[in-house]
Amino acid sequence: MRSEFAALGFDQELRNTFKTLRKSPQACAPYLRGTRRTRLSRYPYSVVFRELPRKIQIIAVAHAKRRPAYWANRLS
Repeated sequence: MRSEFAALGFDQELRNTFKTLRKSPQACAPYLRGTRRTRLSRYPYSVVFRELPRKIQIIAVAHAKRRPAYWANRLS
């Protein structure tokens, strides 16, 4: 059985990460194919995103140890 406590913690960390991205997306390191990436501090996940003129586009919330760059086909 999965932990509801862990799920709520993951959700809260994602929300905090998204809030940080809106404030300062360029603080995150450039990554692959015009994207940037930030890592969650308490969970083994990264948020891969693109900075567009008027918004931040989330490409993937990717597990750090599984299928690297599986999300790359989402970029056009």
